[in-house]
Amino acid sequence: MRRNMILTGLIISQLLIWSCSKDETQELTDIVDDDAELNLIVDGFEFAEGPAYYSGDLYFSDIEANIIYKWTEESDGLDIFNLNSGGNNGLYFDNTGNLYACEGNNKQVVVYKTSGLKQTIASEFDNAAFNQPNDLWVAPNGNIYFSDPNYTGTLTQEGEHVYLITEDGTISRVVDDLVRPNGLIGTSDGSTLFITDHGAGKTYRYSIEPDGTLNNKELFINVGADGLTIDALGNVYLASVDILVYSSSGILIKTVSVPGTLTNLCFGGPSNNTLFITTHDALYNLEMNVQGK
Repeated sequence: MRRNMILTGLIISQLLIWSCSKDETQELTDIVDDDAELNLIVDGFEFAEGPAYYSGDLYFSDIEANIIYKWTEESDGLDIFNLNSGGNNGLYFDNTGNLYACEGNNKQVVVYKTSGLKQTIASEFDNAAFNQPNDLWVAPNGNIYFSDPNYTGTLTQEGEHVYLITEDGTISRVVDDLVRPNGLIGTSDGSTLFITDHGAGKTYRYSIEPDGTLNNKELFINVGADGLTIDALGNVYLASVDILVYSSSGILIKTVSVPGTLTNLCFGGPSNNTLFITTHDALYNLEMNVQGK
């Protein structure tokens, strides 16, 4: 009798867990309408990457063409922001409009100030140049995290790692055990950082400590990607073979197919509910039912 009661209890518990997961998944699948149309904005690029939105403008890189573009939403126009970008890849705006950028060919991280000044903020670690700074995220407190893989050149660091630049300019290595780190994104409260290991095909979650260091490494999902973004509900978006959207608990809740090879994505638009997507040769957008973080 006691054994039957225990088994019954276990079955009920599993049913409750399954039911909660099902309800969560059902609710979160409404992040985008099934009939929402993927909109091609412009194409013809060599290697589009690093979309970043601020105040009506979408900035993105063409790595191979050595250009940073600016697409203005109001006029639906495409302009050149920088014609000699140093093989720029990832871009990210801070809350005041400063644009941070990873110049892969120049092996450095720079910032374009709102004043128009361009400044190098990281170019070496332990007296050696970086490999190819790839992607970056600016935390609410101003700390900057960036990945430094090596895709096309010779290693100039002894491995492919993730670094932190604090507000006072100190540079430290915060992750040194990944195969090839690529995209990274943090939560809006600055407590958690997601890093995708493109080389290992895995994505990890870390706790961000008060001093900016990372702790409590945890496998988030057994899938790797190029770029990452996050929405206001805490769902994590991976630019993988398709756009894969995972809940904060790691449940796959949506798959969105996009023509071509996905590279990166970000939220923007007047209501911050437009998902901008880059592939090797094109820029797209998709209207969502959820805002970016």
